[in-house]
Amino acid sequence: GRIDALEGEADRIKRRVRNHLPPAILMVVDMTLFLSYTRHQDNILDAAQEALTWLGMGDPDVPPDVLDLFAEYLARVKKTVRRLKPALADTITLLLDGGLDRAMVKRRFHEVRLRHQKAQRVRRDLLASLFATTGDFRDIYRLLRFLECLEHMSHEAEACADTLRAMIAR
Repeated sequence: GRIDALEGEADRIKRRVRNHLPPAILMVVDMTLFLSYTRHQDNILDAAQEALTWLGMGDPDVPPDVLDLFAEYLARVKKTVRRLKPALADTITLLLDGGLDRAMVKRRFHEVRLRHQKAQRVRRDLLASLFATTGDFRDIYRLLRFLECLEHMSHEAEACADTLRAMIAR
């Protein structure tokens, strides 16, 4: 319920921002890129909401080795998403103040991309382990759907970083 409330509030904020944007000629960045960035951020929260929905359907019986890989994958996805805040803050500072080194800001985007790639490697191992288990189909399916949601979150975080990079390229 809490994540639903947060997601609903995020959607309201996104709509309010979009409805009150200045004309495109007054914006520091391209309006299309800005709207794309907000959509990617919203997609991260939507995927988190979907992941919690799949987790809330019951306690799956998961082998311990798969559970460890899930914990590692979840930690890597979390690190990927958490790298967005410093990347966004540095992008804003660079665009508005010009006080930061452009190469340092680009490294922030690269960090997000590297975290996403590391998460993808763990995801491949996790998928192989899941398909090798002989557990109940419902449990495996639920975990696969949860895994898809996490992958979507990581992928959208990388898309956010790519959009931020496009913003400073103009």
